Amino acid sequence: MEKNLKILILLFYYKRPQMVRNAIDSILNSTYDNYEVAFINDSGELSSDHVLDYIKETKSYSKFKQYNINQSDEEKLSQGGSIFGKYANQAIQESDSDIVIMLCDDDALDHDYLENLNQYYGKNKSILWSYGYVKYYNPSIESYTEAIDSYGSRELRGSVDDLNRNTSALNPYCQCDASQVSFRRECFTEKDVWFSFPLTRNLDASIYRDMFNKIGWCYPNKFYTQCKGAFPDQLGNRTKDFDLTIT
Repeated sequence: MEKNLKILILLFYYKRPQMVRNAIDSILNSTYDNYEVAFINDSGELSSDHVLDYIKETKSYSKFKQYNINQSDEEKLSQGGSIFGKYANQAIQESDSDIVIMLCDDDALDHDYLENLNQYYGKNKSILWSYGYVKYYNPSIESYTEAIDSYGSRELRGSVDDLNRNTSALNPYCQCDASQVSFRRECFTEKDVWFSFPLTRNLDASIYRDMFNKIGWCYPNKFYTQCKGAFPDQLGNRTKDFDLTIT
């Protein structure tokens, strides 16, 4: 009997306490239970305690481990970016997981993504990393449960492209979004590929580049991975958060 693989979710958070609830709720509502979350908070001196407060009474709260990066925006600017990558590496080193995925604070998991990952890697033991497809939604006006798979059928003016265009093995550098791609943890611990830092906007592209150079092709798993947030000023001003109706 195949074991249930443990999945580590690297949840990258920066000053979006309302919007990130889509990501958190999608994890809580997943059809798969063998996971842990590294909640990596890059909000300076702002603790992430208040962000996770509403789930403290749930049985899943113990699966969330917080990493607070206590650096001001000025410090990050002076050093050339955030040290997200340093804490992502630490979380991977401290984990006993089998599979690692990334999740941004404006995105969410498709409800059966983790279960599909477990089955895919259980059956395809030689594959070290893979990518899937996304659904799109605008987290400024709707819940991730309203996401659809057709980019361009709505006015989604975020800085995203059609992420469902690929169907074969590829180098995901500049072709896939962060949460589309999953890795076996051994890609880091045995192949010695780690996140770069300081770095902010190109964190996922950087790890894709290094992974491809050491491991080779990333294979399509052909199922939906994330609900991709697409909205105006997606990567820009973080001072305005949104009041969301979470369903």
